[in-house]
Amino acid sequence: MSQQTYPVACECGTEHAVTGGQAGSSFPCACGRTVEVPSLGALKRSVGQSSVSADLEIEHRLDDGSLPIEDRCVLCGTVTDYEMPIRVECERSEVRSSIKWWYWLFLPMGLWFLIVMLIAALTKREQKLGRDVTFRLPVRVCDECEPGVRTVDAAREALRRSPLYARLLDKYPHAAIFLPL
Repeated sequence: MSQQTYPVACECGTEHAVTGGQAGSSFPCACGRTVEVPSLGALKRSVGQSSVSADLEIEHRLDDGSLPIEDRCVLCGTVTDYEMPIRVECERSEVRSSIKWWYWLFLPMGLWFLIVMLIAALTKREQKLGRDVTFRLPVRVCDECEPGVRTVDAAREALRRSPLYARLLDKYPHAAIFLPL
């Protein structure tokens, strides 16, 4: 998969293609001038992309009640008020415990082992890695199309018909989809 590039022009008129990783940096142009690369948000806006990540935009829109964006069935285009809730689990946090391996060396010592394990339990530290990113996304689907959205693949396709949800699935391609019962 090729990396997204953004156009940045020098004062001399030469247009350069830069990547998101170059945001906020500068580089010399062939004319001798220094080209300042704007922030990633400004680069994205320059090509019509949203500067806010899909998951943060969805969080905000769910909080203010502005989802779904569409007022028509995402599959056939019929105006509908029905919203099919589809749960999308993008990422789950993981908790790791940090009990030291050398505590197990005390196992043969009997009573000392119990004392060391008690100390370990009292000083045990857990580390949370990642964050939970799970959404209950409302999708507009008309009465006629709703029976066709009863498989995970069909639900994923319905979600992809909404540009905002498609951005979320592009960011989390291995997201788990759960249909309502």
